Amino acid sequence: MNKSLLSFVAILQKEKDPDKFLLQLEHVPANTNYTEFTHIVTTCIYNHLIAATSEGDYATGKKMVQAFPALLEKIGYSNKYGDEFTATAVSLAQLFEDEEVKNIVFRQIMPLYIGHPRLAYNLACFFAVKDEKRSMFQYIRIAMDLGRKKEEFLKDSDFSSFYGNPEFRALLGLDTGQMRSIPVTSDVFTPMVHELNVLAQKIKEAGNQPATVLIEEYISKLKKLMNNDWSYALGKDIEIEESLLPKQYRDQREKVLVNWEAQLGHCAYRYRSSKEGSQENKDAIALYHKTFAEMLRIQGKVFVIPPDTSLLDKDMPKAYQDFWK
Repeated sequence: MNKSLLSFVAILQKEKDPDKFLLQLEHVPANTNYTEFTHIVTTCIYNHLIAATSEGDYATGKKMVQAFPALLEKIGYSNKYGDEFTATAVSLAQLFEDEEVKNIVFRQIMPLYIGHPRLAYNLACFFAVKDEKRSMFQYIRIAMDLGRKKEEFLKDSDFSSFYGNPEFRALLGLDTGQMRSIPVTSDVFTPMVHELNVLAQKIKEAGNQPATVLIEEYISKLKKLMNNDWSYALGKDIEIEESLLPKQYRDQREKVLVNWEAQLGHCAYRYRSSKEGSQENKDAIALYHKTFAEMLRIQGKVFVIPPDTSLLDKDMPKAYQDFWK
């Protein structure tokens, strides 16, 4: 760094008053191309955010979050300290249920991919409290891949309502004897599923007035299949009208999709963490495509994939690319 930047950094580091610090921050030079400068300035605003939150000064903490997007435009994102700042901002959004802070976090400062364990953990907490299971499972998986321990989730009250949830316990490696892992390519066409497929086609061919006896037979066979410890999903081609499907099956299908979505997020993390063109990168893309294809088979239509679960456009599945053209 040149002398003027060193001098500016020294002023920022010495300023303890948060309001005066924010005034100084407005004069941060843009496009310095100094990674060290980015790290130091980000550390300074992060320290002020931590000081405010530890003192229970939410108003000052919010000011730091509000100032961060403009700072990013000037100096860029510091992976380590930027992730720490964003992780703390996620906690603020959760604790105070502030819509403005939430919008800044998720629309302006959230990194393209999550590679910091504390950020992944705090996101899991955020979505747990919101009871958004799919997102919670996705970030639990990423947090554990990054080194967080299952004991942390079991001791955290944010997850208390999920302690008895089978998917939550399976994700943490508990009760594994009672849970089936979901294969990458499902072989669901057992003889009983084939019978359901035949019945489903007959019901669909009957149009608006299918025989009641056919529907009753279909539902009976489906319940029998689930009672035989089958815990997967048929896929739209084998399903009858949604309103006729038993709630037990619809809940089961939802659980299957939650697991698949978590795997999709895990593939995206592996993809972003690997070097482009490497074998690990290619394997992540291949597994991502297989996972997407299975989710597409189950849901019967293309679904929206969140940015942090997506690959680069060129590497996304063709069906997804075609849908958004």
